[in-house]
Amino acid sequence: GSRITPTMISHVGHVRVFAALASVVSAVALLHSLYVTAGGWLLMRVTTGIGLSGLYIVVESWLNEQAGNQERGKILSIYMVISVGCMASGPLLMNIASPDSFELFSLVSVLFSLALIPILLTISPIPAFETSRAIRILELYRAAPLGVIGSFATGFSAGSLMGVGAVCAKNAGLSVAEISLFMSAALWGGAICQWPIGVLSDRFDRRFVMTAVTFLAGAVSLVCAAVVS
Repeated sequence: GSRITPTMISHVGHVRVFAALASVVSAVALLHSLYVTAGGWLLMRVTTGIGLSGLYIVVESWLNEQAGNQERGKILSIYMVISVGCMASGPLLMNIASPDSFELFSLVSVLFSLALIPILLTISPIPAFETSRAIRILELYRAAPLGVIGSFATGFSAGSLMGVGAVCAKNAGLSVAEISLFMSAALWGGAICQWPIGVLSDRFDRRFVMTAVTFLAGAVSLVCAAVVS
């Protein structure tokens, strides 16, 4: 998804790519409840991942073009508060219907469909069409080494939480309501911290802010592990 989306944007623009990908993800969400097989769900999850990564690229590239360097951290922090805050609220929706039923899949489809409305009706300037140039990981590392390392670390940690967090909570004997709160708590913590971190990144060296936050998160994780054990 991250490889093909820039090419799609250069051909038809941000709005059309966003609309197409949101429509695909909305449709796939419904298909989950119609074809409950391991192979089918694997294919649908891959398709969802491609669509979601593309949606993030459209939104974040649009924001980056509109934001100047002096206020980029603040603007992106607002975006992250909204994004992570909604992700944190998502697990709580498990309390309105059984995870075994089709209602929650339908709700996901409805939410993605509604996401099309603001971007299709926007009056904000649309970023210019540009032909993207492929960049290698090594080249990106040389330009921003700490950013690349931070992205990998964030991906591993967030992926672990989102991938096995609910399974771990279920094995610990938590109910559906308790699992939803467990998954929501960590994400809400991330949403709350986005604004102050964004402001600090505009005032101080962003590499220093990233390093300080990383060590703080590591220290908190060690404390949590010690308390649980």
